[in-house]
Amino acid sequence: MKILSVKQFSNRLKVTIQSSGRLNFTDDTTKTLGLAEGTPVKFAMDEDNGNVLYLVIASDENDEDAFKVRKSGSYYYVPTKSLFDALEIEYEGKSLGYDLIRAQSQDLELGGMAFKMCQRDKNKNGGEEDVND
Repeated sequence: MKILSVKQFSNRLKVTIQSSGRLNFTDDTTKTLGLAEGTPVKFAMDEDNGNVLYLVIASDENDEDAFKVRKSGSYYYVPTKSLFDALEIEYEGKSLGYDLIRAQSQDLELGGMAFKMCQRDKNKNGGEEDVND
């Protein structure tokens, strides 16, 4: 049996693709995931399931497929411009927000702590709403 800890579900984990192509982590997300400079992060795409994008905190620090988290001031980010360009994600001139939804069933296959990236859009009132589940 497994304990479902409040630590995994109390904070809404968020990342944002900036207009520069960087993937930025919110302070809460950084703290909750225990991110630090050099933390290995990789991405996966489930082409059989509508091109769902996953972010994975790699379990192997030397994973050759992983980006390394960088720090600028008090913010943590991943230099993902080339990745998002190749995926044809239109981020230039805007900021795309994503919720990270824990996808524990993918951990073993993806080699780390996996999260489904669910895009959020700005609604008419300036807030954000979910685009997909």
